[in-house]
Amino acid sequence: MSRSDARDRWSVLLSDQQSSGLSVAAWCREHSIDAASFYGWRKRLTVLSPSNGSVRFVRVGVGPDVLSSPLRVCVGRASVLVEPGFDRHFLSELLDVLESRSC
Repeated sequence: MSRSDARDRWSVLLSDQQSSGLSVAAWCREHSIDAASFYGWRKRLTVLSPSNGSVRFVRVGVGPDVLSSPLRVCVGRASVLVEPGFDRHFLSELLDVLESRSC
């Protein structure tokens, strides 16, 4: 498995655990995943701001090959599936609301 494949797989697993409502320990037991590996990948894939430890946003460029696929955006415990042709203004407002409630 390539590094990119591993990152993609763990991103999905981390998101699934977060949206499950289960503790990390319970979710890992249920999915036969080593909790230490889970925490290690979560640390690797979380971008932390050095000043206050909060998650920061990273600008992502979207190419033509990506526009045909949905994208899952996670903010706190909320997950939003963004389909091709989405309304950018609505998504921006929705993310502002979700971010304000997750703090």
